[in-house]
Amino acid sequence: MKTLTLFFALIFIINTNQSFYSQNVNYQQTSITNDYMQDGTYKYCNDTCDVIVEIKNDVYTEFYPNNEFIKAKIQWINRKEYKLVITEIKKPDLPFGIGTIMKTKIVRKKGSTFYYESNLQGLSWSGKFELIN
Repeated sequence: MKTLTLFFALIFIINTNQSFYSQNVNYQQTSITNDYMQDGTYKYCNDTCDVIVEIKNDVYTEFYPNNEFIKAKIQWINRKEYKLVITEIKKPDLPFGIGTIMKTKIVRKKGSTFYYESNLQGLSWSGKFELIN
């Protein structure tokens, strides 16, 4: 009788631990699936102003003051990396033009802020996008 009771107690403990483990795994998977940028409106800050970024239907557009903008086709390499191919520019004195390719990798996410590392023509920098809508 003791053996049978011990057996059922052991089965109960194993099932409880598996259930707890499954709940934790599901929570972690849910968190991970939200760690990538989707269509939406973001903001980043540069030396002179806040830049509004809109990602919609594989088009990436940066909006600057005075109706200036940079538009690019966004090509997702995976959920955390993309490259931009510049398709249209209305912003004077930039050291790049239409057809230029920039690569970006999202390195982490905290709340609604995405931290990234970018590379454009051999120059690298890091920054952050804040989801605003």
